[in-house]
Amino acid sequence: DTLGYVMREYYKEAYGPIYSFTEEFQFDTDFIIPTYFCEHHPLSPVVDYSVISLKTDTGRKTIADHTFRIFDGDRVTETLLQDDKALYTCLDEVFGIRL
Repeated sequence: DTLGYVMREYYKEAYGPIYSFTEEFQFDTDFIIPTYFCEHHPLSPVVDYSVISLKTDTGRKTIADHTFRIFDGDRVTETLLQDDKALYTCLDEVFGIRL
């Protein structure tokens, strides 16, 4: 299998790929092109907004495009952050990031 290990996530009653990796050695420069793609390419799923995630024991907490999600086992809780104030409050209280 050329993809190596594929991390998948269960969301909306289906598993979807998140990323893949192999056990081959990677040079630091091997990360430049994928990083550039994620930050700048129009086909990147995160080029139009910021994404932050925090791993938890049973899932993760994520903010993407003013939507805060808590993935806890098979459950997903979703909260729309109505404005920048709500976003900054969530960043501070959940992720410990003050802007």
